[in-house]
Amino acid sequence: VNATMKRFLERILPVLEPYFEEKDGRWHHPLRHQAPRAVILSVAGFPADSAFQALRDYVRFLWGDIGALAAEIYRHSSHTITRQPELRDDILAATAQAGRELVQQGGIEQKTLARITQPVMDPESFIRLGNMFWRTCIDAGVTPREFTEKGLVPRPRTIEEFLGLLTLAFNPQGAGDLAAVIRFDFSGEVEGSCHLVIGDGRIKTVAEGAAKPDLTIAVPFEDWCGIMSGQVLPPQLVADGRMRATGDISLMLKMSQLFGGGQ
Repeated sequence: VNATMKRFLERILPVLEPYFEEKDGRWHHPLRHQAPRAVILSVAGFPADSAFQALRDYVRFLWGDIGALAAEIYRHSSHTITRQPELRDDILAATAQAGRELVQQGGIEQKTLARITQPVMDPESFIRLGNMFWRTCIDAGVTPREFTEKGLVPRPRTIEEFLGLLTLAFNPQGAGDLAAVIRFDFSGEVEGSCHLVIGDGRIKTVAEGAAKPDLTIAVPFEDWCGIMSGQVLPPQLVADGRMRATGDISLMLKMSQLFGGGQ
């Protein structure tokens, strides 16, 4: 609870009598008037509900026993949500709906809360991507703000990290009605194959090669990471014989639309 919220809480103390009472091992003041109903809304960048445990306990201590707690809304993974526009808009719309329900019905429907708290990323992927981001910042000697200002991209070290990064960077609007399977055959620092299945504005990543891809890209892993960060240009890799693409080459031209918002 920050200082501003603490001051607000102290402003509602007049609903209590100054006298002391003890019940079931807990001390409290008796109510002078019916306490105003409270709605708690909190967000956190941390990817787990455990981030709210201390706040939840405090809120229920203050308002729970006197029946004044109208609703609690806790939304973790807030930073991740901002990078997924479609999901972000749905969560914000559900939050606005929760406000209407509170005014009209005095509470929030369970289906509305489920939309607000819908999962945005599995914990393992969050940990992998978060660690990749910080590792890249440390290796580059930059702060998170400088990372953004310079347009840097987290640098993966494994195929799993690479696929997780593509999932986060995928742009549904850029994909449109495209249906395609794209395979990567990596050599160099990281060897192995993986593929992407794109369709209906969604992406599915698989950490193994596809039997019948629409496009196959064979390239050293570190070179493709260079392309992702803007440090290496694909034509130069092709000219040097370091990258080979077979199949529907037009998909190569759509990469900037599919990932990173078309920049």
